[in-house]
Amino acid sequence: MSETAENTAPRKRRKAGVMARLRRSMTENRIGELLMSNGMITAEDLHAALVEQAHTKRPLGAILIHNGIITPAMLKQTLRKQLYKKFTMVALIFFMCIFTY
Repeated sequence: MSETAENTAPRKRRKAGVMARLRRSMTENRIGELLMSNGMITAEDLHAALVEQAHTKRPLGAILIHNGIITPAMLKQTLRKQLYKKFTMVALIFFMCIFTY
């Protein structure tokens, strides 16, 4: 193996690990999963709301509020957290691109 190939191999592995964590973090950023992780709804509540959403095409938050599972304030708080997580992910990706290339 050449000297340059040896030097770039760990960097590619490191980058792949970061990207896997980013992908995992993005899938954990769904509103239903955030509500569950904060203890605001149960897995059964989420499943029932997702089934209803498949039939009605309404937003998940609206279904949960309509069914009395969460309050508008709870949804607002969770959406704020979701937006913050997305913003930090975009910022992290941006800085990774700047500093790795």
